[in-house]
Amino acid sequence: MSSKTDWVDYAKALGIILVVYGHTARGVFNAGLDMNNELFKLIDSVIYTFHMPLFFFYRAYFLSIHYPKGGLDT
Repeated sequence: MSSKTDWVDYAKALGIILVVYGHTARGVFNAGLDMNNELFKLIDSVIYTFHMPLFFFYRAYFLSIHYPKGGLDT
């Protein structure tokens, strides 16, 4: 793999970890287990504000590389 695109793999890995953590934390919260509710709400808000735009960003990045003129017909 090219070092020019290694950052994308790291970004994908970070996004996947955030998705897994977010779903796990929400499951723990919804199960009613003891946790700091304010901290959970803050972390949950940050994760769900950040991880989906990350996936959209790197997908758009690769589309712009493969289709530089904006068209999908090759």
